[in-house]
Amino acid sequence: MKKNTLMLMGILAVAFLLFLNLAALILEPAMVFAQKDADPAARGRYQISSWAAYTGGTTCHYGYYVVDTMSGKIVDKLLEEHKQSD
Repeated sequence: MKKNTLMLMGILAVAFLLFLNLAALILEPAMVFAQKDADPAARGRYQISSWAAYTGGTTCHYGYYVVDTMSGKIVDKLLEEHKQSD
């Protein structure tokens, strides 16, 4: 009796997974196409970089900066130091 119950549960689990796979195929979103930029010179203008460093012990440093690649100037930045108190 226990073996039949386990087999039934396994078959139901496989059937459920097959149903989910079928539903994913049917409900798949439509094809999406990229739109061209109005101004091709503005494409890729800003570069965003983030970083973090753990110096050991109870201190870590993290931050980010945004660079305007056309002018080379830093548009925004954040530099933080976090110390864990014991």
